[in-house]
Amino acid sequence: MDRSIRSLARPATLLALALLLTAACTAAPAAAGSPTSHEATTTAPAGGGSDPSVGGAGGVTPAPSTPGPVVPDPSPSGPDEPIVGGPGGPAPVDPEDQWQTIQARPGLKDLRAQAWDRVSLSPDGMTLTVYFYGGVEGCYGLSEVRVTRTAGGVATVTVITGTLPALGDMACIDIAVAYKTTVQLDQPLIIDGAAVDVR
Repeated sequence: MDRSIRSLARPATLLALALLLTAACTAAPAAAGSPTSHEATTTAPAGGGSDPSVGGAGGVTPAPSTPGPVVPDPSPSGPDEPIVGGPGGPAPVDPEDQWQTIQARPGLKDLRAQAWDRVSLSPDGMTLTVYFYGGVEGCYGLSEVRVTRTAGGVATVTVITGTLPALGDMACIDIAVAYKTTVQLDQPLIIDGAAVDVR
């Protein structure tokens, strides 16, 4: 009995060893990359999505795509492009440039005194520049600038404007224009005190 069990166990052991060797021989080429007839093949799903059944123990993981060369962005709005302009908008206008030079002209009608904005005086006190707002020159004009002095030495500057004589019933646009005009004085309006003898 004992001997018969041993004789039965030997063929079973030999069969198990043969199966193990066969499995090892067929697994070796698959591990080395050689295709076999029973190897499962899968393809990546269309559209570039990921499929959870691909990869792992029973599937084939697709090889990652090789990245191509980096091409710089040709669009002008790229991050390395300079920003045109400044945070404050357009460049400020020189305050002197907003004032148009106007000359006095004779023959105007409906004369009236016009308020002025400011005046400036040359260093020698002989040239006075008056800044004021008036109507458009197609309808209105500057008649004259009068500079008078009181007995106490106070100077009065009066800008006199009027309308063109040939205006008639023509309608005029009602906007204010910034003007400046220069007046040559007969004598200095202001004298630098350094020129006065203080002894």
